[in-house]
Amino acid sequence: MILRKLICVFVLILFTQLSVTSDKMNNKVISTTDAPKAVGPYSQAIQARNTLYLAGQIAIDPKTGKMNHGSIQQQTKQVLENIQAVLKAAGFTLCNVVQSQVLLLT
Repeated sequence: MILRKLICVFVLILFTQLSVTSDKMNNKVISTTDAPKAVGPYSQAIQARNTLYLAGQIAIDPKTGKMNHGSIQQQTKQVLENIQAVLKAAGFTLCNVVQSQVLLLT
């Protein structure tokens, strides 16, 4: 079957090396202009204690705001660049990722 359209959505959960001593929940919003803006009522990422939750990403070029309709390889590359930008804004890299989910639509 030929793929007509592919959207890759990655949801990542990261665990930091932070030592948390407070019982209070301190959520920190993570945002960067190097990744697409959130298109709904959510954030690019939220750090809750020692865990970072990233919103799903699609192949939008943050410089143009346009969807990358290239090959699966080009779209995946764009998604990973977007994810890396959000991770960097929070002080992380792909090496910190412990779980990811991918949703493929054709």
